Amino acid sequence: KEFGNLPPAAMGGFDSKQFAELPPNVMGGFAPDQFAELQPGVVGKMDPRQFAELPPAAFGGFQPKQMKKIPQDLLTEMEPGSFKQINPDAFGGFKPKKFNSLPDNLIGQIDDGQFGELKPKLIGKMDEEIITSFNPKAFEGMNEKQGEKMSQDVASEFDTAQIRAIPPRALRAMSRQVFGLLEGNL
Repeated sequence: KEFGNLPPAAMGGFDSKQFAELPPNVMGGFAPDQFAELQPGVVGKMDPRQFAELPPAAFGGFQPKQMKKIPQDLLTEMEPGSFKQINPDAFGGFKPKKFNSLPDNLIGQIDDGQFGELKPKLIGKMDEEIITSFNPKAFEGMNEKQGEKMSQDVASEFDTAQIRAIPPRALRAMSRQVFGLLEGNL
């Protein structure tokens, strides 16, 4: 809990070895602005026991470069309530392979702000199997560049509620073939 009293800028001074020496029980006082200052390499080598002790609110400070470095196993073992707290900007750091490996219970937590930060390249490489796990509200965050990259395979998996949540600007940006798959459910 005293750890939470450290100024956020102090977090940037930790290297992964120093951070690894911290006991997991001190992670409970971590704040979002502190998490935001951790070096990506520190997050990438964080001990699973430390990660598990972070309060859900701390993930509000997650940054894209940290997302690129976080090990897949730490991410997939996250509690859904903690995953839901991840700063939307951090979703821009997802690579397709890491994103497509997320379990259904985490995909279902993604909101429209988080979805809107996914890189268009990721949308183009998204596995169609994960679409059914998304809450329809997530698609309210789809932007034009994401719409342009939507594949026919992914579009064919949308349900009616998901389709109706896609903003018109994103629908207009989709290829003729993709839009053709969706228009009957609008």
